Amino acid sequence: MANRLIAIAIAANRLIAIGVAALFVCACGSAPPPPRERTSTDARHGRSTPDAESATIDAEIGGLDEDAVQQVFAKAGPAIGECIGRGAERLRFLAGELKVALKIAADGSVKEGLVTRSSYGDRATEKCILASLTTRRWPKPVGGRTGLTTHTLDSAPSGAAATVQDAFRLGPSLEKLLAALDTCKGAATSAKLTVTVYVDENGKPLSAGAAASDGTLIEALDCAVEAALALEYAAPALAPAKTAVTR
Repeated sequence: MANRLIAIAIAANRLIAIGVAALFVCACGSAPPPPRERTSTDARHGRSTPDAESATIDAEIGGLDEDAVQQVFAKAGPAIGECIGRGAERLRFLAGELKVALKIAADGSVKEGLVTRSSYGDRATEKCILASLTTRRWPKPVGGRTGLTTHTLDSAPSGAAATVQDAFRLGPSLEKLLAALDTCKGAATSAKLTVTVYVDENGKPLSAGAAASDGTLIEALDCAVEAALALEYAAPALAPAKTAVTR
């Protein structure tokens, strides 16, 4: 009798175990599906998806294909060289470093171009270099309405280099130049405006160029150059001399 009761108990335990296992299987089968992965734009290679197209509408700044950007810069090289060459024909001491910032519109055209740093000291050369870049077609920004890119170049003089001197060596006209730069800046007090001027042995300006820290001062660049060329400065110890003034 005892053996029979033990056998019944074992059979009951087996039925309970089978029932628990069945419940576990059912619970697993009813779990919610994993969330669907959302795709995004590959800004480097310009691949887009429906989600990326939505992002393009909402985002201001998108990515640019770096390889394509470098190809455009390379194609602009000969034109940039001509700009510097023409400047050097007028000013054999012309040399320096220049940085250009470009905003690329959705269609690949240049929305805005700005010389953000320059020690060339010749506005005509700076404008020529900028034009050789802003008139070209660039890769379209991906993931935003606007793409941003910068380019820096430098060159050595074709003749003897100009002497670089500190701003205080311009003499009393320095204060007049600083006041003129304030006038050129107008309300854009937080932005920086830099003018670089070459002077001869008598302190007469030979050439001047300008750069701005941001786009609020685009209109101020020509004003700064005109102001620098309208003054006469203290005669430098060695001529020609080049001086940069930032306001």
